[in-house]
Amino acid sequence: MSSAPYSTAAEDALLREYYPTASNAELQALFPARPLAGIRQRAHQIGVRKNLDAHERGMPFDGSVTGHLSETEKGYLAGIIDGEGCIMLARHLGKRGKHVYHSYVSIANTSMALHHWLEQRLPGAGYVRRHRRPETDMRPAANPKLWKTGYDWIVSGNRVVAVLLREIAPYLIIKRAHAELLAGGYLHLSAEERDALYLRLRQLKRDA
Repeated sequence: MSSAPYSTAAEDALLREYYPTASNAELQALFPARPLAGIRQRAHQIGVRKNLDAHERGMPFDGSVTGHLSETEKGYLAGIIDGEGCIMLARHLGKRGKHVYHSYVSIANTSMALHHWLEQRLPGAGYVRRHRRPETDMRPAANPKLWKTGYDWIVSGNRVVAVLLREIAPYLIIKRAHAELLAGGYLHLSAEERDALYLRLRQLKRDA
């Protein structure tokens, strides 16, 4: 299951009790010596699965993502999402040939200050990727000076994304329709309805 050699009966009991609804942070608190990937692997091995409505990063659906922010901060966040953000319902083919969906909100920018502002105020997971400097030409080159570090800030997880979009939609202009479509979630929808939602969001993205 992890760097520790074996799983214990006590750990398996905790997994059976808490894994179906626990967030990643809660799982890591319960099993501090185990990597998250190992926790998931052990849960799979003993036949424990996540509840359908618990695929998120640890926030109840009736919680708040932006309730602690000032009106100015909410407006600023909305402006950043409108200009630099992406509201997405992604999908891929699962092992059984059926579409698996995943919702997220992301903001891509090359400002470390913005990256820190987002991470400090909102739940999310940031990771670093590299962007070519827009002022250079596009000829292939290995010179690192032609590249500029960019930051992707991401809020992922079906319930927390729905809460964020529900709260931020009134402040949005360009992407308000995107937010309102996804703010109700999709887990309750049929396969056909999820597919229609996915296609509608794609169309809105093309039209924006």
